[in-house]
Amino acid sequence: MLKNKKKLQEKDPAALGLLSKTPVPFQHRDKEHHMVAYHTVIGTDASGDVTRFSLNTLDRDSLRLPPDDVLPFYKVWKSMCC
Repeated sequence: MLKNKKKLQEKDPAALGLLSKTPVPFQHRDKEHHMVAYHTVIGTDASGDVTRFSLNTLDRDSLRLPPDDVLPFYKVWKSMCC
């Protein structure tokens, strides 16, 4: 994963910053449970090393971002998952 982080950092450091700092809602619901969590798409440890990618579009809930941040977020999201 560190290699991917370096590629993203070289290609688009703003994208890495956006995906590692913007909390995104994720949820899962079944007959008995409804779980909601907010976390970043890219998780990093204290050293800044990537520890997690969360690109599951099935569990991602609607974004709750300021209007000016929505388009940049989706542009970066698309570059990561599509």
